[in-house]
Amino acid sequence: MSASLFQPRKIADLKASGDVEALARRLKRAKESKVQIEAAQALGELGSAQAIGPLATAAHDANPRLAVVAIEALGKLQIPDALPTLGDILQDQDVSRRSAAAEALGHSGQADALSPLIRAAEDTEPKVRRAAIEGLGRLRDAQATDTLLNALNDPDGITRRNAAEALSHLGDQRAVAPLIAALGDEEREVRREAARALGRLDAKEAVEPLIAALQDEGKWVRRAAAVALGRLGSDQATGALTTALRDPERDVCVSAAEALSQLGSSGVDALVGGLQDPGIEVRECILDILATHDSEPVTAGLIAALEDEDPTVCRGAARALGQIGASEAVEPLIALLNRSQPWVRVVVLEALGQIGDPRALDAVSGLSQNRDYQVRRAAQEAAQKLGAPQRAV
Repeated sequence: MSASLFQPRKIADLKASGDVEALARRLKRAKESKVQIEAAQALGELGSAQAIGPLATAAHDANPRLAVVAIEALGKLQIPDALPTLGDILQDQDVSRRSAAAEALGHSGQADALSPLIRAAEDTEPKVRRAAIEGLGRLRDAQATDTLLNALNDPDGITRRNAAEALSHLGDQRAVAPLIAALGDEEREVRREAARALGRLDAKEAVEPLIAALQDEGKWVRRAAAVALGRLGSDQATGALTTALRDPERDVCVSAAEALSQLGSSGVDALVGGLQDPGIEVRECILDILATHDSEPVTAGLIAALEDEDPTVCRGAARALGQIGASEAVEPLIALLNRSQPWVRVVVLEALGQIGDPRALDAVSGLSQNRDYQVRRAAQEAAQKLGAPQRAV
């Protein structure tokens, strides 16, 4: 008989068959740590209470990697009976194990994980506190609010960042003032998460501090402030967000444009006005945002942008007009067909097809035999949408 018949079954096969006992044996007896680790991971994913004992034993293994994987697997079980074991590991002398236990408690999804995580938030090691605070954020239990508020003053920056993010999910207005103060934190990531949190908490009193944050040295802080101001929807932010359109970082410019679009007519008017900005980057980042607003001022601004000196702006304006379906833009778009580069013509043709106004049929059909393949194809597809018979490309 072939020796291959006596090869042990693969971990993946044992997992697929739900064989907890066989996986537990492999976890305990396998000579290769790689196999033990795979067995621990599989046990965690099966979610069986039978896995608690073997995983608890492996959590104290001399191999630190195996111990951490076993602890993580205990959390993935999402079984209340696994919580006491994880709580005990929080008293372990090894920092990595305590940190893994705090993270596992957060992933457990169990309400009873709250108390041990609150205790872990007082751990002497930053790595453990970080995991505990992040775990409390995952639980989203209002009883953790005081602990999270205290963590905003933690000496460790990552812990403070995790606390700001966690508070954003609890909806407790007591967090607003401390989060406004956190906009001045020395760590950029803390300031960024504080800005995000204030937007999520609908903290109207944070408008002015968030406007100030648009001048932050960190681009992700500025971007988060712009997003938050859009969420808050205050006209008070219109001027500052309009200025932020000129931010040297495109991500900030785009977020400012999106925020302005959420401020109602004042914000949209500011965007339309921005189409006249001397900065090409500003004009470009506004166009996609305006494509979601169908109004006379927006359409008029986009039609004017078809005359822009920059062909990229012309193309963006044409695309936006097509998305809006602006029939009043048909004649200006036809005019653009006669004076634009092939890559702009393609977008103009697509826009005319989207608008679907038969007035464009003659102009579109006239390009259906163009020597440029992309233009020819776009013209024929647009002509079909306008009612012309199909032709071979």
